[in-house]
Amino acid sequence: MLEHESVLARIKNLPPAPVVLARVLSIMDNPKAGTGDLIAAIEVDPGVTANILRTCNSPYYAGSRQLSTLEEAVHRVGMRTVTQLATVNGAESLLAGAHEGYGLAPGDLWRHSMSVALGCRLLAQRVGYSKASLVFTGGLLHDLGKIVLDVFLKHRYTEVRQRVEQGATFHEAEQEVLGVGHAELGSRIAATWDFPESLLSMIRHHHQPEEAGEDSDICSLVHLADALSHWLGIGLGRPGLAVRFESSAVRKFKLKPDDLDRIMIELVEKMEETERTLVAA
Repeated sequence: MLEHESVLARIKNLPPAPVVLARVLSIMDNPKAGTGDLIAAIEVDPGVTANILRTCNSPYYAGSRQLSTLEEAVHRVGMRTVTQLATVNGAESLLAGAHEGYGLAPGDLWRHSMSVALGCRLLAQRVGYSKASLVFTGGLLHDLGKIVLDVFLKHRYTEVRQRVEQGATFHEAEQEVLGVGHAELGSRIAATWDFPESLLSMIRHHHQPEEAGEDSDICSLVHLADALSHWLGIGLGRPGLAVRFESSAVRKFKLKPDDLDRIMIELVEKMEETERTLVAA
């Protein structure tokens, strides 16, 4: 069996997506969904419910009294924040481990993914894109394919490195050596889990947003946020700076170097704030 066929076959043996993550993503894709739908999607998992309540009761969010229900949490912090807390909780269970093939210690991939998600939200706010929660989730899951490709990369890393030394990006080298890159593989995993099409597109095209057609705007935001995170050195691992930045993404939104500098400063602050909040919870 060819290497890429082995990689794709491994998708079939993946466990189902975290239940709450799948259900919350479905709600995000449904414009008619309301608070009741969100609460119903989350409360099936007592662990996720407890984590959300613990976070909403942390010093960062704390009000005059302790919260005991998801309804109270939504009332205090809003539906968007509870939605993001639920997606963050589900994504962490997928991304938090070590990924040796990519040279990532435990938590590195998760930290990078969180950084890109926050960067997506900051960029969306800066350019006036209304669906900040959508691109936040795209940033959070953009490297989903690495959870599977990591196993194969460990055994073929020398070949990948040789191609990078010859001028290929890490993503291109993956494709050449393994027959599939983490972006395409991630979108296939997301499709297997019935994630929304817009999310599949952001995962598949986060390195080449110009190929995303009508989704090029949201894919460009993920691409930019990924670049900002790399420039800040958050969760680099072996790919390091062997990535290609598409300047068309900057031109699309008419961003200037000063804009990107300010967003990176904000991103560092948001990462520190987020980590303090999660630790406090």
